[in-house]
Amino acid sequence: MGFFDHIEELRWHVVRVCLFILILTIAVFVFSSFVFNDILFAPLNPNFWSYKLFCKISQDFCVDKINIKLINTEIAGQFYLHLKTAFSLGIMGSTPYLFWEIWRFINPALHKTERSYVQALLLSGFVLFIVGVLFGYFLIFPISFLFMTTYEVSASIANMPNIGNYFDNLSSTVLWSGVMFELPVIMYFLAKVGIVTAAFLSDYRRHLYVAILVVSGAITPSPDIISQLMVALPLVLLYEASIFVVARVEHKNKMEEEAF
Repeated sequence: MGFFDHIEELRWHVVRVCLFILILTIAVFVFSSFVFNDILFAPLNPNFWSYKLFCKISQDFCVDKINIKLINTEIAGQFYLHLKTAFSLGIMGSTPYLFWEIWRFINPALHKTERSYVQALLLSGFVLFIVGVLFGYFLIFPISFLFMTTYEVSASIANMPNIGNYFDNLSSTVLWSGVMFELPVIMYFLAKVGIVTAAFLSDYRRHLYVAILVVSGAITPSPDIISQLMVALPLVLLYEASIFVVARVEHKNKMEEEAF
């Protein structure tokens, strides 16, 4: 295939992805009652699964009632929020299909050994992103939400966050958690081009552990060490997995150099 043939092929992959996002966006818009009440507003319910788990781990996180009422301060605020949420979830929900279309586009140009590596990378990237999204939704956001909404400088100030602010915090927490879990995949590519080494990551391991504990302590202000470890442990495991991935890449590169 020539250059313009590849461009044409890529165009149809992009068109199919856009159509899939559009269909999923419409589906989310139509079934908004379930999406909003059972998923997006679930952390506002004291019976939320995460709160029950937190209560079993630490009494500091037992929740009987959440005294928060979301407000809307704009005339068309809820309508625009409906559109924005449907489109955002349409994009996030289309991630599996996006990975599939990427694989279909690059697959013909790969050798047999390259296919296995790329397939493993795409699958790993997708799985890690989903795990990160779930980690942010079920752990990071509920913990930070409980702390921020119960923190007060005066009893005369009522917490009534704007509905847009609530969704911005929820979406950013979930999205960045998913990106954070892509660390091993990112480190793989950085190691392939020689930007990072396993020795470098190992040397700064202690510094990162301190940073992780500080971040975990900020997110979980409870003095209970167990709740802090719930946040810190996955981050530590991601970093250790990144060191392992980088070491494997270096070993493979060394073997290829020796073969030549």
